Amino acid sequence: MIAQNHSWSDLAAVLPPGPRAAIVAHERVLRGEAIDKVSIDALPPILEMPFALAPWEPPYELATYTDNSVDTASPRTLPPGAFRPFERSVSVELIESDTVGLAVRQLVETWTADSNGHAEVVAAIGTAADAVAALGVGHGSLVEIPLADAMSWLGWSGASGGAHGRRRGAALGRFGALWTLATLLGLTDDWPVPLDELGDLAGDLRWYWWDGGEPVTGWRLQLAVDDRHDGVAWAISARDDT
Repeated sequence: MIAQNHSWSDLAAVLPPGPRAAIVAHERVLRGEAIDKVSIDALPPILEMPFALAPWEPPYELATYTDNSVDTASPRTLPPGAFRPFERSVSVELIESDTVGLAVRQLVETWTADSNGHAEVVAAIGTAADAVAALGVGHGSLVEIPLADAMSWLGWSGASGGAHGRRRGAALGRFGALWTLATLLGLTDDWPVPLDELGDLAGDLRWYWWDGGEPVTGWRLQLAVDDRHDGVAWAISARDDT
């Protein structure tokens, strides 16, 4: 709420330059404010990400706070006609996905630890449809989405408290989205990775939103991603029902 209602230029002189001030500065970055270099040098790098958005990042979804409520609208949804159906493959070869799985579980931890949710990630040889099928989805549909939309969904999920958890905020959501992307690209040992390099490497990935035909009754993160060069794919299913 502080970051929503006050600029960093107003806050810098009154906030001690510690972890809380760094989070506020990151939140101001997400609201379009440039943070001066003197402030950046004084703030601890607690999230290990720049105090500036990369050109390829989306305008992350931000909560709107009032005295009595908070509005946490999800990223844009896609019309049903944009999806293409797929059928479950006869057999899907699974591969190890522990690193990506851990990143996703950390991303939506408030959904699973503080609320009713669960999260699952599978990796498979093949396409995004193969990976979604490996989740146990017998038939469904996919729609390809740009990297910016995928990052917006990841960031929104990481910021959210789900049905009953405490909201963590857009700054932590953005970090979780960037970290998840780094795990998909096998770059965790090199973190922090310059964002221009991360964005260039992310061009090898194709992203999809998938749908299994189930009614939506709460919070959902249903992404699939495939690596066009290595012939592998991942599917993410996280949900927290009301």
